[in-house]
Amino acid sequence: ARACGGGVACLSANGPDLVGRFVGEGEAALARLFREAHARSPALVLIDEVDAICPHRRTAASEAAARLTSTFLALLDGVDALSQVFVLATTNRPQALDPAVRRPGRLDREIEVGVPSEAGRLEILQVLLREVSASAPQALTASPAVLKDTAAAAHGYVGSDLHL
Repeated sequence: ARACGGGVACLSANGPDLVGRFVGEGEAALARLFREAHARSPALVLIDEVDAICPHRRTAASEAAARLTSTFLALLDGVDALSQVFVLATTNRPQALDPAVRRPGRLDREIEVGVPSEAGRLEILQVLLREVSASAPQALTASPAVLKDTAAAAHGYVGSDLHL
């Protein structure tokens, strides 16, 4: 866990990493994550690629996947305004989610994040350059013109596509 700012603990997990190889492993990992969030509240739980842990139960590949979905739903039901635990989940396949996950009181608010504009790509490149430069033995630089040209040439790219 790390601090999000303002005294809020941030806990994160990658959905595919929560899918255990052994029976009950994924459910236990999810329960630990939410237990820690409640213990550290106020807390934000970020689950990336949530579709891996709660696929539509009619199309779930196994009984274990359906159990993991049920566990996640039960844990979401234990989160309310009084608990000061907030859950943010990401997916690029919202249609693959079990509909029960998206019902009111669970993950019921959706924000679509599209492909960044040229200005957005330029900002991403600037942040990446600052981060890489901060950890490099010597400062890395790129002219504003090179960054602007790169951002223009990267039409259709998202943040995960951009690397230095």
